[in-house]
Amino acid sequence: MQNDGRVLSILVEGNSLGGISLGAVTWDLKQIVLHSPSEHTFGGRQVPLEMQLFHGLAGEPLTPKATAVVSMGFVASPQPLFFLESLRQGGLPDQVGTSSMVNRQTPAALNFRQLFNSTFLEYSGSLTMPPCSTGVRWFVRSQPVPAKLAALDDFRHAIRSMSSLHQDHPGNARQLQSFAASMKVIERTTQIVEGSAAARDPEFERAAMEAETESDSLASSLHTSEQEKEEQEKEKKYQACAMEINIVRQKLESAKAQISVECGSLEQARSTLPTVGQGLTRIQFLKRIYGLDQLCKANKAVEKRLEKELATWRSHCSKLKTTSPPEQTQEQSSEESSEQPISDSD
Repeated sequence: MQNDGRVLSILVEGNSLGGISLGAVTWDLKQIVLHSPSEHTFGGRQVPLEMQLFHGLAGEPLTPKATAVVSMGFVASPQPLFFLESLRQGGLPDQVGTSSMVNRQTPAALNFRQLFNSTFLEYSGSLTMPPCSTGVRWFVRSQPVPAKLAALDDFRHAIRSMSSLHQDHPGNARQLQSFAASMKVIERTTQIVEGSAAARDPEFERAAMEAETESDSLASSLHTSEQEKEEQEKEKKYQACAMEINIVRQKLESAKAQISVECGSLEQARSTLPTVGQGLTRIQFLKRIYGLDQLCKANKAVEKRLEKELATWRSHCSKLKTTSPPEQTQEQSSEESSEQPISDSD
């Protein structure tokens, strides 16, 4: 990771980290860039950190019109985010002109998939750094990603080393711009495209093969009966299913909280509109209302999708459930009784 005095960034060689696709169009990941505070707002507010994944059309020169940027914000949470923990492993370059090797030791890994399970907002905009060329496709994650406060503080500290004494606020975020472009709300905007085989680490591949061989040897040395194996497999599947229910339920709670913030901000803005003056001030305020309305609708769509996903997992778990530990059964019934049906306010 490099600190060039403007951003913290990682340059990607070839398509070693894969890319994204939308329909038949594929972009390769070219650069990871970090800003603090965020250059987009979430629920009408900036968040401590924003990561921008710059992609270029596969097989074409990197120009603004061939560039797609996937952007996501991060907010403080008690739970660590494995992706950011890996990205800061080895220390961040907190001096201008320096670099450091991050994500360098097992079990660190940059698992991009965990960041893409959300609705994204797509619009046509510009680069946020000079020459600020237009025609760039932006895909902004509608909800910020929870991450440990200590990790966010590490990135903020490294980025603040770039601030000049003349800045009103420390950091490297571009000043917020008024938003006039049309937005498109997209479910599951992108699909991950795996990196090239040539980019794989042979040492890692060999270690993985050895680990798999040892695992197979251990399994073959066990003399449990076929019936015991089946029961163990059923229990594993049920426990994994119960874990998925818990994960989806937490996401649903987060989506509800986000709806409360963004839809609440929308209602407040609408109630203030009659007091807003005319001319440019009113136009900008209407644009803000439009943006909040899009975010409110997007998060309601996420809520509906998660409700369906939760119902699907519960149905799946009930089919798997034959004999389960008493504590798991009690926990599951408690969880089911605590959740109330959600009415559609649209």
